Amino acid sequence: KIEGTVLDFNKDPLPGAAIYNINNNKKTVSNINGDFKIKALIGETLQISYVGFETNTFKVSKLNKVIIATGGTGGHVFPACSLARHLIDKKINVQLTSDKRGMKYLKNYQDLNIIQISSSTISKKNIFNFFISNLIILYSIFSSIVFLIFNRPNLVFGMGGYSSFPICIGAKILRIPFIIYENNLHIGQA
Repeated sequence: KIEGTVLDFNKDPLPGAAIYNINNNKKTVSNINGDFKIKALIGETLQISYVGFETNTFKVSKLNKVIIATGGTGGHVFPACSLARHLIDKKINVQLTSDKRGMKYLKNYQDLNIIQISSSTISKKNIFNFFISNLIILYSIFSSIVFLIFNRPNLVFGMGGYSSFPICIGAKILRIPFIIYENNLHIGQA
C-alpha cells in the first residue's frame, strides 16, 4: 500500500478526491485531510480526479531524493524551506539550491542541505551586460546539469527566482521530472 495526500493549488487538502489505480482497478477516496491509502506497486499508474479540477495521472515511484531550486527573495525562499522540512519529515533526502541573493534568507536554516549556485538576470542595459548575463546563465545551466548528474534526484521543484531556472532547464535536458511552483500573483521572468 502507498499513502499520499491530495492538495489544491493553495496546499489545502481536498477531501473526497477519487484515486484510481489503473493497473489493478483499486479505488479509494481521500479523507477530510486529503489523505489516502491505496494498493499500488512501483511503476503502476494512479489517476486522481476531483470535481472542478483537471484529472491527473501519476506513476508510482519511490521518492527518495528531491532537489528544491529557489532563490532571490524571501517570497521564494521561505516556501521552499517549508517544503524541504515537510519532505525531510517524510524521510526524503532533500537538497536546496539558491543563489547569492537567496542565501541571505537561509542563514537560519543551517539544518538544511543548501548548495549555492551562480545565477543572473538577463540584463538589457547595454550589449556588454547582456552578453555577460547570458554567459552566466549558460554557465549556470551547464553547472546545474553536472550537479544533477552527480546527485540524480527523483524530482526537482522549481520554487521561483532566477536561480531556479538553470536547475529546471537541466532537469528537462536530463529528463528528470520537475514541478514549477510560482506562488506570486504575477509570474516572474524566470
